[in-house]
Amino acid sequence: SAHAPQMMSNMGTLTHFLRALTPIALIFFSQPAPAEDRDNCTAKRIGWPESRERGRFAWPTVLGVRAGETVDSACIRLTDIGSLQQIAPDPAGGGWFSVNDGPFLDSPQRIRSADRIRARIRASPKADGRAVLGARFDDTIQLGTFEVRTQNQPRPGRIFHVGPNRPIKQLAELAATLVAGDTVLVDPGTYAPVRFDRSGTREHPITIRGNGDQRPVISGGKHGVRFLGSHHTVFERFEVTGSSLACIVTQANELILRELLVHHCERHGILGADEGNGSNTIELSEITRTGSHPVGENRKHPIYVATDRDAFPGATLRVQNSYLHDNIGESIKSRSARTEIYFNWIDVGKDARSLYSLSLYGFEIYQTLDPQNSDVVGNVLVHRGRYGIRMGGDGTGASKGRVRLANNTIVLGPDFGDAPVIRLFQSIDSVYLTNNVVLRSNGASEPVRLFRNEVPANAWVGGRIKLSGDSNWMPLNSTIVPAAIEEWRTPLRGAVLLGSTQLDELNLSPLPGSALLGVGQSLTQIAPEYSIGPMLTELEIATWTRAPASGSILRAVRRTERRNNIGAH
Repeated sequence: SAHAPQMMSNMGTLTHFLRALTPIALIFFSQPAPAEDRDNCTAKRIGWPESRERGRFAWPTVLGVRAGETVDSACIRLTDIGSLQQIAPDPAGGGWFSVNDGPFLDSPQRIRSADRIRARIRASPKADGRAVLGARFDDTIQLGTFEVRTQNQPRPGRIFHVGPNRPIKQLAELAATLVAGDTVLVDPGTYAPVRFDRSGTREHPITIRGNGDQRPVISGGKHGVRFLGSHHTVFERFEVTGSSLACIVTQANELILRELLVHHCERHGILGADEGNGSNTIELSEITRTGSHPVGENRKHPIYVATDRDAFPGATLRVQNSYLHDNIGESIKSRSARTEIYFNWIDVGKDARSLYSLSLYGFEIYQTLDPQNSDVVGNVLVHRGRYGIRMGGDGTGASKGRVRLANNTIVLGPDFGDAPVIRLFQSIDSVYLTNNVVLRSNGASEPVRLFRNEVPANAWVGGRIKLSGDSNWMPLNSTIVPAAIEEWRTPLRGAVLLGSTQLDELNLSPLPGSALLGVGQSLTQIAPEYSIGPMLTELEIATWTRAPASGSILRAVRRTERRNNIGAH
């Protein structure tokens, strides 16, 4: 479990380029609501037989309301309530509940399974204030919460400077005073760990930015940087290192982590908590020498992000244009409502503790009510050991969702052997692959095994195995079992002809005459039974053809050629 408690810029060309990615950003900020029943109520099970305990729930969090405003929640339908008979506000007098569209009352009310419940609360009278109403059942058990956060705009945004030779010498000195629209410029130097808990707005985020040619360093502590309810925040151009639990911890919605160097973290690199975490974007960042498997503990990972199913329904983890290498654990492990992995270079080392490049799972502390879908486009995935990609679940939480892999270049090192490229586990709906190339390094031509299916027959969500592909390249005689031949259209043949497939000097630029050039399918084409909802349809940027230089400032690469090629280039 991941348990743990643009804006104006002086970056020149990069800023203009990132602004050009607005259509992609719109997908990120779009948070589709979970499926609702005919009464426009989202069902929440209180009984959770799988875990033999009662399941906690929340109404979606409401942000940016006016101070003192009375706010009504969305509607939820509580099911499997068992012997529980009453619902009441907690604390007493702290708010109101409406049952089946009846009046809002601050006194206990009778409740039955499948009743429709709305909550009402008065927002804090303070800017950036937090008000929380609990739902107490039978005067003993608090299972539900409704949180409201007021706007944090008591004054216009300002610019603050932090540095060894400035009046403000540490970020912690002003973190608690920030308001929406503030920009904090931090000079090069080494800084103490810091917690941010003030919220911006979508129109006026709080921006904390390294200022200068050299990234400022935040070092040490249990958490190097912690975002706790610091919604609508941009944190960019920093080096974060040496923390004992996680270099960066996120419990915030619409948080952007950009141009970071995260390294030598004893356990997790970037950790997104199950509770209180919404949509996060990680971009143009390098994560290296993080993750571990401490004695007596679960594995720790470079990027491990879960989202809050109830407080931020439909929240998205997006990782794009980033470089992960020389890590331990699962490079990107996501338990997010939606996961988007775009244009990254992920190199999984030979260390036996280095596992999957991508792990796309379900919630762990929540029951999966709606499928958790993923879009994986334009990545270079280098597997030096015997682990590839795992999706569906890890035995603790199943996604029950759909995954699309498009235009990825997957390179298997000499130690990969006959391991499966994609391991299917626990419960999943479908996997669709288009325009991908799977090849062995060093010019090796041995066939590959694409899938290993460990999903029980009754755990395929649609009632059947759904694995489909179109215009993918793999070595001759590779196997796609258990995918059906009729679901595997236009398999490609011919020489890939890349700059170099030598593992330590990869150059993945296709050469003239390569079988990968100009034969890809449109990314708009996908059968309805494999559709993942919103998805990337234009390859406007590309992954690097060579691994970036470690420690460098990463730059996104705009595609100069718009032909539909196979692979990431």
